[in-house]
Amino acid sequence: PAVIGWHRIKQNKKQVMAAAPTGAFASMGDAQQELDSVMGVMRDSMAMMAERDSRLHGLENKSDALQGTSGAFSRQARRLRWEMRWQQYRLLCLAVAITVWISCAYFFREHLGRYFAVSCVVFVLIYLGQRFMEKRLRAQLEFEDRNAGLLETEAQSLP
Repeated sequence: PAVIGWHRIKQNKKQVMAAAPTGAFASMGDAQQELDSVMGVMRDSMAMMAERDSRLHGLENKSDALQGTSGAFSRQARRLRWEMRWQQYRLLCLAVAITVWISCAYFFREHLGRYFAVSCVVFVLIYLGQRFMEKRLRAQLEFEDRNAGLLETEAQSLP
């Protein structure tokens, strides 16, 4: 449609130039050149604006992807920090438990058979308790990760 309109303008220009006197023809030609120049600048500006818009959309998409990646990195770093802290606590508890166990073995050296039997039961219960706590904390972290992922998805979908 715009091209058809442009051809009509050119046809009308030819008709007006043919009917115009010589002095009007010169000023009409100058006006037409200026109009062509302005139209060219306008087309160039529109093309640059469209290119800039596409670059902005590309940057926005890259920014959204980076935000998602940084959120995932943050969650993984938090989880790793928690796992390292949990490992340090377990190591400390193990060192304390071994120290207490050895000192108690010294005091109960006359009843070592019963002491070892009770110790085995206690260690199994402690191990099962530790596993239960670890699974529970991991489930809580995964729940928080899922909620954080949903919040990030909702934030990205908002305009």
